[in-house]
Amino acid sequence: MSRRFDSVFEDEDDKAYMTFEFRNCGKSVTLNNKYPYDVTWRELVEDLVMCLEGEFGYTFDLEADLGIYYKGKGDERSD
Repeated sequence: MSRRFDSVFEDEDDKAYMTFEFRNCGKSVTLNNKYPYDVTWRELVEDLVMCLEGEFGYTFDLEADLGIYYKGKGDERSD
């Protein structure tokens, strides 16, 4: 029986956790970080991008308004 997700339910402290693994063509990168509970979305994505940049040797040009995309996000509405 797999106990793969047991640690998800054991973390009761005020921390945020990010685990990321990418494998392709014989290369792999794993990120396993712990953050304060009020970590921003940008901090998480920047760590992820830095990890990938270091592993694969190229850079990403992230925009200043980095965030979560949702349909209609760029629409301007005046109600």
